[in-house]
Amino acid sequence: MSLSSSSPVITVVSVDDHALVRQGIRSLLDAADGIRLVGEGSAGEEIEGLVEQLRPDILLLDLGLPTHADLDQRQPGERYPILDAIRRLAERYPATRILVLSQYDDSGLVRATLDAGVQGYLLKDDALSSHLEGVIRAVHAGDAFFSASVNARLVAEQNAGEEPLLTPRQVEILTALAVDPHLPRSGIAARLGISEHTLTYHLRLIFARLDVTNLTAAVMKAIQLELLPRPLVAPERGAAVTKE
Repeated sequence: MSLSSSSPVITVVSVDDHALVRQGIRSLLDAADGIRLVGEGSAGEEIEGLVEQLRPDILLLDLGLPTHADLDQRQPGERYPILDAIRRLAERYPATRILVLSQYDDSGLVRATLDAGVQGYLLKDDALSSHLEGVIRAVHAGDAFFSASVNARLVAEQNAGEEPLLTPRQVEILTALAVDPHLPRSGIAARLGISEHTLTYHLRLIFARLDVTNLTAAVMKAIQLELLPRPLVAPERGAAVTKE
């Protein structure tokens, strides 16, 4: 793997109890420019220690992880409480972005992981898993990323309900991000009176509901759907932002 001196290396930790899956991930990332697999694990108890020690940019995580007691057959079938771990990681290590690679496509579980703090959700049998390099780069750049079937379920469930596509709070968040795109998200969150984690959570839901993967696309689609005003105006500055 040849690394460019002008671009920082994206570091990745992979935790999955299946050796063949870990081997496949290792092979994909070994061939990727500018991405380095720095750690691996196979049991739930290893996740937080690996992140604390290595501080990776990306945590690639399976959801159905066993405990050590399951692996050594002391308590066969025991599963690790993964959602609790994700919540702790999102709070303690916000710089590490969590990308789920799982066999479970239940929409309730997907929403629970989003609420806990993940930035992407890929199914192991999805074609995207063979393009893991690109997905990792997208998530590292700040995009939310979902397998097409997962995203379709989230959107279909939203459309089937009586709630608006975006809640008033989400419209407020998207407007704030659109009118002041150069302000750090921590500054946007402070202005709105919410935590940066809460802002990021809402932004992931906005991306899923609008079926987009980045902020620019979300703003453009929201304007097209007349969810945002046109032109956009930053009230505290009186500056109009017109999206053509």
